[in-house]
Amino acid sequence: MVDLTGTVRSRAFAGALERSGPVGEATPERIRAVGLHAYFGRTHAVRGVSLGVQTNRITAIIGPSGCGKSTVLRCLNRMHELVPGARMEGQVLLDNEDIYAGEMDPVMIRRRVGMVFQRATPFPTMSIYDNVAAGLRLNGVRDRRTLDDVVEHSLRQAALWDEVKDVLGRPGTSLSGGQQQRLCIARALAVQPEVLLMDEPASALDPASTLKIEGLARILRDQLTIVLVTHNADLFTRPRDPRTEDYITGRFG
Repeated sequence: MVDLTGTVRSRAFAGALERSGPVGEATPERIRAVGLHAYFGRTHAVRGVSLGVQTNRITAIIGPSGCGKSTVLRCLNRMHELVPGARMEGQVLLDNEDIYAGEMDPVMIRRRVGMVFQRATPFPTMSIYDNVAAGLRLNGVRDRRTLDDVVEHSLRQAALWDEVKDVLGRPGTSLSGGQQQRLCIARALAVQPEVLLMDEPASALDPASTLKIEGLARILRDQLTIVLVTHNADLFTRPRDPRTEDYITGRFG
């Protein structure tokens, strides 16, 4: 449930939270944001947003361009603070621990809460294999058999293994746009995050690739918690919040 605070920007965010999962089946909360405010310098970009994210569910944030969807997403794994002049107020709890507490390591938070960006961002100087293995190597994994196993498993999770298993040495940038996005998903999955944030992961893709990404998200929800930003209202066939139905049917927004 999104807690609105009466500002224009927050009202544009109204009802923009739905969960994909069996009707009536509740799961424990993995993430809770309380009174979230985000700033870019003096610009107050997000005002007083509160939301809960259930474990092993797809929680989608929808709304018009510029209403702060991506900013909220980046606050959930401390990516927002990497922007010069950016700051946030409020609490973000991961398994009931405040990720902004002084003793929390932001690098470890971003490992537990991975992110896939709007545009595919494979490392341009790395092969397909090395793109997926990059996070593991950064964390000190050097054993080749372990790397091989994780790379294959992650590419299978991302529904890409069969398409690239014979060309793992090629540059990641040699793949199509849809394949590159799935490569980035495999890279994020390789470090075994508990939560995966997806910022409009199919917005720059053709319809066929979009269907693959959306289908992949539904499969992955059995293994981890997903929060995504999307403009695809077709994902919401059973809105639980009447404000969401009002938004996607054009009554406001």
